[in-house]
Amino acid sequence: MDGPRLVGLHVANRSGHQAVAGRCTVDATGDADVASYAKAPLHVGPQHANVHSCVFRLGNVDTDAMADYIRRYPEEYIHETDIGLTPDEALAFYEDTGRIMFMHHGARKMRAVQEPIARGDYSREWGPFKQMDVFQLHGIRESKTLVVNTGYFEMVEPSGAALSHWLREGRKLARHVTEFMRRSFPGCADCFLLATANVPGVRRTRWLDADFTLTRETYDTAPRFDDAVGRGVVIQKQPLYRTDRTFDMSSTLRRGSDSDAVRSDTFHAMSDSGLRQPTLFPAPRSPVAGTGSPTAPAASFTLTSIPLR
Repeated sequence: MDGPRLVGLHVANRSGHQAVAGRCTVDATGDADVASYAKAPLHVGPQHANVHSCVFRLGNVDTDAMADYIRRYPEEYIHETDIGLTPDEALAFYEDTGRIMFMHHGARKMRAVQEPIARGDYSREWGPFKQMDVFQLHGIRESKTLVVNTGYFEMVEPSGAALSHWLREGRKLARHVTEFMRRSFPGCADCFLLATANVPGVRRTRWLDADFTLTRETYDTAPRFDDAVGRGVVIQKQPLYRTDRTFDMSSTLRRGSDSDAVRSDTFHAMSDSGLRQPTLFPAPRSPVAGTGSPTAPAASFTLTSIPLR
């Protein structure tokens, strides 16, 4: 530090202890680690908002049986969260792509989960984890794998000790949930624990008290800034078209002249009869505002990230 000004960092890596100096320091840690070390003004959200998870992956999962469960009990399939596919849309998506999805809180109506809870064979709380029946799931037919996200824990200060602790607890969680899913969850009778995440799924901890802070109004009004270095993505559902509805990330960093600061692919699923075979195409090299919109059926959706002008 040079008075109130951050002039560099002390780091430890395979070359040992080093000092890295610079005229500008960008904190890209996700938890405002650099800002915290520099004693910058920070705040944390309410305790209940600082929830995180430990994701894991199962092998040898019968995703056809999972799809059949949705087909037989569509009233149990929650589709009001995430991208919000209805049961028919989810099944059409699975038939065309071999990908099956259960949204956040996808098991809150499932007999296969709620009846064991009522009998005492499973619990919505287990040790330090809560919401053990969230069960957001992403399965792939050809690999017979299923990514599982369920059970949340609270953590405000993301210290090394805390992250190591929750990584160990998350592995215990994965084994516990895997055994339950083998007993009760459709398509999982012969599954096994294939992998656990190498880091906990930390959502939000420290927030910087900055000159400009993203808010819900930012999302709704989509402001533009001359010094933007990135764009936030607006996710829209039904009817969905390619859109210029993004919002800028304000910064004092200079933009590159020939390259996009933010680039992602756009997933656009369209057909004349609902959600059918999806097509992957790269994000456009220039904004799509004013170029017109393709006609999309009610069952299609688009996730769009538009590069900088």
